[in-house]
Amino acid sequence: MLDAQTVEHIAHLARIGITEEERTQYQGDLTRILDFVDELKAFENIEVKNTESALIRYAVPRTDTALIHDGKERERILENMPEVAEGALKVRQVL
Repeated sequence: MLDAQTVEHIAHLARIGITEEERTQYQGDLTRILDFVDELKAFENIEVKNTESALIRYAVPRTDTALIHDGKERERILENMPEVAEGALKVRQVL
């Protein structure tokens, strides 16, 4: 189980103030989390096979095609903008 000093240190790093009751609760919660992570470490070295064929089956590539517009599409978009200057959308300065 994590000691009280470690929990206080974690709380300090997270910039949170905790009470004595919360510290006791977090000791148990964090200990259970770390124990679960240790259990997961047992699965790190399992080799997974045939992932490439699964990806190819579901990630079907599509061909990219250029769409040619008549120029009116741009005008329709700019008509819906609140402010337009020199054919472009005008926005407030950010910095």
